[in-house]
Amino acid sequence: MVSDRWLRVALRSCAVLIAMMAVIDPSTITSRRSQPLVSLVATDPLRDSVVLRQAREALRERFTVIDAPLSSASGTVVVGARVPEDAQALASPVVVVTPTSAATQVVMQRIEAPSRALLQSRVTVQVSLSLSGVAQPAAARDVIVELAQLSSSSDALAEALVVSRERVALRGDAVLRVPLTFVPSRAQATLLRVRATIDGSADTVRSDLAVDVRAAQWSVLFFDRRPSWMSTFVRRAIERDPRFLVTSRVVTSPNISRETGRAPESLDALAASSRFDAVVIGAPDALTTRDVGGIDLLLRSRGASVLLLADNPNAGPADRLLDFGGWRSAQRSVSSALVPLTIVGTPTAGSEPLRLLGRSVGVPTRLPLNAEPLAALARDTSAPAHRRAAETVIWRVPMGVGSLVVSGAFDAWRYRDSAQSTFDATWRDLIERAASVRPAVIDVQLSRTLIGPREQVSVTIGAPLVPTDASGQVSLYAVARGGGVEQKVQEVAVALSGMDGALVGGFRAPRTPGTYVVRVVRGGDSATAPLVVANGVARDAGANRDVLDAWVQSRQGRRVDRTAVGTLPTVVSALITNPARLTTWRPMRSAWWIVPFALVLGAEWWLRRRRGDA
Repeated sequence: MVSDRWLRVALRSCAVLIAMMAVIDPSTITSRRSQPLVSLVATDPLRDSVVLRQAREALRERFTVIDAPLSSASGTVVVGARVPEDAQALASPVVVVTPTSAATQVVMQRIEAPSRALLQSRVTVQVSLSLSGVAQPAAARDVIVELAQLSSSSDALAEALVVSRERVALRGDAVLRVPLTFVPSRAQATLLRVRATIDGSADTVRSDLAVDVRAAQWSVLFFDRRPSWMSTFVRRAIERDPRFLVTSRVVTSPNISRETGRAPESLDALAASSRFDAVVIGAPDALTTRDVGGIDLLLRSRGASVLLLADNPNAGPADRLLDFGGWRSAQRSVSSALVPLTIVGTPTAGSEPLRLLGRSVGVPTRLPLNAEPLAALARDTSAPAHRRAAETVIWRVPMGVGSLVVSGAFDAWRYRDSAQSTFDATWRDLIERAASVRPAVIDVQLSRTLIGPREQVSVTIGAPLVPTDASGQVSLYAVARGGGVEQKVQEVAVALSGMDGALVGGFRAPRTPGTYVVRVVRGGDSATAPLVVANGVARDAGANRDVLDAWVQSRQGRRVDRTAVGTLPTVVSALITNPARLTTWRPMRSAWWIVPFALVLGAEWWLRRRRGDA
């Protein structure tokens, strides 16, 4: 009896003690080892999906596996034969699982392609190829290299058309550069795939890229303070060429002008914009002082290309800008004394040399410093030597970051007969050259135009004509093209840093696949670049085993073959450190304390019931 009573008291005291500990919530310091966290990354998830799944299953026995780059992980396992794109974001040490290299394989070491191309121009893609796993280096293998155009329908890349194919003999100890060409037919981001296959083998290496194809169309402004026949007929010649987008303003009388397009009202207002690639000014003797100031600002700070088409030798405010000492005009009254002007430079083989005709021609008293002659009076072999010296009629002179072209062919517009002169072709050539050499006010270049969802993109912004600030920011607009209408879907503020005269930054691509336009806006200027986001982008180019080994060694890691994927847990465990961590343990915060509490109370109740006290 006495023993049962004391047992019931002991059980009741234990229950009270457990309840008091739950109220007090005691803690203790313990040393524990948690399961290491390993990041699993694949350079080509589609091609290496089998090895990726095997590596994941092998690692799950000892590690917590995260299928994404994670800098805070205990280590990283990379499946692939090249350095990952986000190598800087991977945690060390690194273990790389490479494809089996026993058989002979073709390797794309490098692909060189222009980031931009003109419509209907021939684009060359250079592919550098080599062989790996060759038993006899001197033996040659036939390799088929193809360039295919892709379509991105249904959020996936699909091959649409093979545009170039080459069969080459590749030796095991050589690196061969193979040129592949195509001619783009549409002004858009053209998706391409390079494939290389050893003849008779089923193993194909692939690499996808994108080329920004743009139409070669230049925006040209014609501005006349008074009607000028010379400017009028040059403008008509340019308007007939689809490569030019012409805007014009002609002042016909005070407060009255005729315009096409959205032409500025004055030249000084033009300096705040970079809309036009070239500005053609007729009747420069009629310009105002404010117009000349606007031209000077256009040339020196905005990098414009300006052409002055004089139609008489009269002086004007523009003479101080030209600094040529005025015109020395030559009026020829004899009908046979037409003056041919030969454009300086070597004509294209098989083409007729460009030339102009005229009776009234102006030559400068002196050529400005650093002037480049473009057209000169033809030499008369029967004239004395001192008169046979060519006299410049059209010249170009750099001014600031821009270019100024001056013409003294006053009445060349009278002789437009194609049987006598090349009036239209001459001015198209001169204006095209002036527009094409104009530096971009702001330019944007992306590290990759074709990219997977949420991958990192580096952006380089060149703004040679806009003051840059290393701590400044620009807005990047990712705009989806749909039905011909651009709709803004994302805006990202990117911090920029100055480097080699440019601004560099980065952002992550959108999650949704599609074709985007990245627009950089800085002040009143803007520039665009296409960005194609797609699933399953192939990137076999750049697979260099030596580079991969050097990168693995720098990350204190190891490289294993895919046949040894089962040994990954042992290899990773030997490389990573998983030290014991001191943690605070609070046992009463676990729900399991209720179990001993219930057992003690239940035993005490059973003893009382057996005694008949319940």
